[in-house]
Amino acid sequence: MTVMKSVQIMSESSKSFEGAIETAVSRMAKSVKNIKSANVQNQSVTIKNNKIDKYRVNMMITFEVGGGSKPAKSKAKAKPKVIYTDGPTDGTPDDLKVIKGIGPKFEGDLNNKGIYYYRQIAAWSGADVKMVEGIIDSIPGRIQRDAWVKQAKKLSK
Repeated sequence: MTVMKSVQIMSESSKSFEGAIETAVSRMAKSVKNIKSANVQNQSVTIKNNKIDKYRVNMMITFEVGGGSKPAKSKAKAKPKVIYTDGPTDGTPDDLKVIKGIGPKFEGDLNNKGIYYYRQIAAWSGADVKMVEGIIDSIPGRIQRDAWVKQAKKLSK
């Protein structure tokens, strides 16, 4: 199964709508890999001195965030579940806001997706990070940039 994510982006160019589209795709390509499609939602221009000043586009860019990989081999020691489908079953949930980069909104998103404990985040593999980025409303790469896994490992000790 392949996991896809779409993000909305606005871009502008002083030359053309095509230039604004190319700028948007180029900017996204610096943050994410595997861009699969771009859909222009609307186009507009700004006028200055009775002439077109800027060509502006609002777009949805869709990219692959994970999936398609082989299942991991089982290890002797079971890792904590990445997602709990039946609520916080291992006691009182941890305060995920202690992790730099997780505020009330992300904590709510994570809890709604079954992520409650530091030990869950501490156990994430690269594939888990991609999967989680695909299911919460996060800027691609943010989990790695803010080092959520490293912080969670320290907090789960």
